[in-house]
Amino acid sequence: MRNMLVLIVMLVMVLAAGSSMAAPAVFVASSENGGTFRTLDGNDLTNELYSQTSTDFAGVTVVTVAEVDATSDGVELIIGRGDVLEIRSSQTYALLKSSAGHQQINSIAVGDVDETNDGPEIVIGQTWNDGATDYGQLLVLDPDQAGIPLLDAFSWTNMWFTMDAVAVGDFVGSNEGLEIFAAYVWNTGTGGTQFSAYDYNPAGANAGERFVQ
Repeated sequence: MRNMLVLIVMLVMVLAAGSSMAAPAVFVASSENGGTFRTLDGNDLTNELYSQTSTDFAGVTVVTVAEVDATSDGVELIIGRGDVLEIRSSQTYALLKSSAGHQQINSIAVGDVDETNDGPEIVIGQTWNDGATDYGQLLVLDPDQAGIPLLDAFSWTNMWFTMDAVAVGDFVGSNEGLEIFAAYVWNTGTGGTQFSAYDYNPAGANAGERFVQ
């Protein structure tokens, strides 16, 4: 059986060397040969700019692109591979940082959600299992530190559901910071899909005060 070729396609703008003009590029992660990353010319998708195959890329479930590492040139690839989160160079795909034990990473977003202006945080939407039941969870992590340490977590333990997607943005139009937007499928007997926006306040005494819906 032919392997599924394309798992994720992400269109980004990468600054051309020596120019203020932005040149589009497309990153593709696929499962062929154990895991392949490619960079394609956004103006001509038949023109492959870079390709690398490695078992290091096996199991990629989600990828996004953002500038989160001051030690690396350009933007970085933030990759979820099951329970592993990785930050890799978009230039060479070299591994810069990683952390494990995240269960099933379904979605990744990047933004300054704690309003410190010290740089962006990585927000993960994941589904985790306590041995019997799946639960949804939001994680906020610091990409500036080795090991991508966890800053905070919010778990829904009163219902079964799968966390499908997470995004970051000024959804309420307050201009006072960014909110975390989560989409998930839940089942407490009736089932349904829910979309929720959370204002993250790291000074709160408990998770319910830090992730305010």
